[in-house]
Order: sequence, then C-alpha cells, then structure tokens
Amino acid sequence: MARRGITAEQVADTADSLLQAGERPTIERIRAQLGSGSPNTINRHLDAWWAELGGRLQEKTAKLALPQAPETVVAAASTLWTEALSCALREVQANQARKEVEFEKRFEAIKTREEAVEESRQAAQRAVEGARAEANQANSRLVEVQKLAESQAQDLARLRSEKDLADQERQASLTRIEKLALELDQARLEAVAFRDETAQHVRALEDRAHAEVDRARQERKESMARAKQLERELAAAQNTLTSRSADMNRVLERLEKELVAQRARADSAYTQLSKALTSIDRLAKPNATKKSIKSRQPRDRRVAKPS
Repeated sequence: MARRGITAEQVADTADSLLQAGERPTIERIRAQLGSGSPNTINRHLDAWWAELGGRLQEKTAKLALPQAPETVVAAASTLWTEALSCALREVQANQARKEVEFEKRFEAIKTREEAVEESRQAAQRAVEGARAEANQANSRLVEVQKLAESQAQDLARLRSEKDLADQERQASLTRIEKLALELDQARLEAVAFRDETAQHVRALEDRAHAEVDRARQERKESMARAKQLERELAAAQNTLTSRSADMNRVLERLEKELVAQRARADSAYTQLSKALTSIDRLAKPNATKKSIKSRQPRDRRVAKPS
C-alpha cells in the first residue's frame, strides 16, 4: 500500500526533475525516486501532470522572447522551440501510451498473481483449517488409542498373570501325570505278574483237580469192580457161605462207607475247584480256562454223582 503523504505536487516535481534529466517520467522511476507509493496513485497524479504539461510549455514559450532581438529571429526561434516541444510532447505521449499498455499488462499480471496468491492463501488456509481439524481428530484418536493401550496393557498383565498361574498348574499336572504314569506302569507290571502267578496257580489247581478226579474215578471203578466181584462171589457162595453172610454184610457196609467217603472227597474237590475257577474268572478271566471248565463241568458232575 502507498505511504500516506504522496501528493500530486511530489509526483509533479519528481516528473519535472526526470524530464529535465533527459528521462521519461514513468511510474516505476517516480516510485523509485520517492521510495514508495501506490502505482495507482502515482499513475493518477502522473496523468494530471501530463495534462498540465502543455500549458506549462506554452508559458515557457512566451518567456523565450529575447529582448533587443529582431522580430524575425524571435518568431523563428519561437516556432522552432514550439515545434521541438510538440515533437517532444508527441514522443512523450507515444511513450506514455506504450508505457500505459505495458503498465496495464503488468498490472493485470500482478492482479492475476495476487488472485493466484489469494487463492493459494485461501487454499492454504483451508488446508491449515483441515489440518487443524485432522490434528484435533488425531489428538482425540490418540487419547482413545492411549486409553485402549492402557486397557490392553492391563489385560496383557492380567493374561500374563493367568498364563503364569496356568503354567504352574500345567507343571503340577505334568508332575502328577508322570507320577500316575509310573504308578500305572508299576500296577501293570504287578497285574501281569499276578496274572502269570494266577495262571500258574490255576494250572496247578486244574492239574490237581484232574488228578483227584482221575483218582476218584479209579477208586470208584475199583470199588464198583470189587462190589461186582463180591456180588458174584456172594451170589455163587450164597448157599454155601450162609455162615459168612454177617461178615460179608460188614464188608459191604465198610465198602459203602468207603464209597460215601470217596464220593464226599470227590464232591469236596469239585467244590474247591469251582470256587477257584470262579475267583480266577473274576481276576484274569482267561477264555481258554473258562471253555475248558465249561467243557469239563458236566463230566465232573457225572463223576461226582454216585452210581
């Protein structure tokens, strides 16, 4: 903006000094001489100076009258001076027109630049306002993110504590599992040993039971054979051995007692064998033994029954 105090007289004096120095008065030169001033203000005062220049020159022409000079010389000098002034004025006006056109172009360029600068300033202002709004939003988001980070940090600390507790429980569980595995292995070994021992015991019981049954069968067979033999002898000698009837009766009673005792022993062996097989079935349950006992039970029971 033009500094206050730039007047038409200052512009006119500056233009006169430039013209006297042989330079054409222009807005830039006058502004350079004054040190400041608005181009519009200088242009307005310079136009007024150009409008007044003709009258001022005419006044100077009138002062060119030379005292004591011949009238023809004065007239010729005045005509020459007037023509020179007219040429100078036309040249000045032409230069002024060119300068005005150039000034208008520069003024339009400056105006365009000022508009562009204003648009840039407004765009920058909008960008600054948008950046401020984004900064405010970013600050809000930052506060929310900080709160979320604090909450997540608390959750992370809690989860770490729970993880440590879970690791301790897991370690304790692994220790218990290892201990139980060792106990299970020991129990399996003991079960295998007990099964083998039980199987051997069952085989021994079976062998003993078979021996007892075979012996009972043999004794029964022998007793039956002896009874038949005695019956035959009794039948053959009944008439002749009447006197020995009492003795034979006693023998028969003794044999019957022995037969009852043999039958009792066979029944006892069968009972013991059944109990042993039942116990073995509950513990080891070997399929082969069960099949063997089932296949033998009817025959053993028939053996145990008296004939």
